[in-house]
Amino acid sequence: MNDAALKVTGKALHLDEKMWGKIADPEYFVNRRDRTGGPAPQVVTEMIRKRERIWESEKAKLMQERQRLAKAEADLDAKVKECCQGES
Repeated sequence: MNDAALKVTGKALHLDEKMWGKIADPEYFVNRRDRTGGPAPQVVTEMIRKRERIWESEKAKLMQERQRLAKAEADLDAKVKECCQGES
């Protein structure tokens, strides 16, 4: 690879066989990308956990809002019935 790089770019890469082996290794490639958004397993696992926490939080908010709306609907129905009974 160093020879090919030298021919194409005019610059040597100065990488030994061990480093080339790492660069060409898919597992090394994936694990090395360990920043947010990267494919490293620990990063992906943490992103999944974070999304699950967000999901649970949003689901709880939705349930509270549904309960609030159900109570508001029941209160409105009661008021409507009360008003209609008073007119009879």
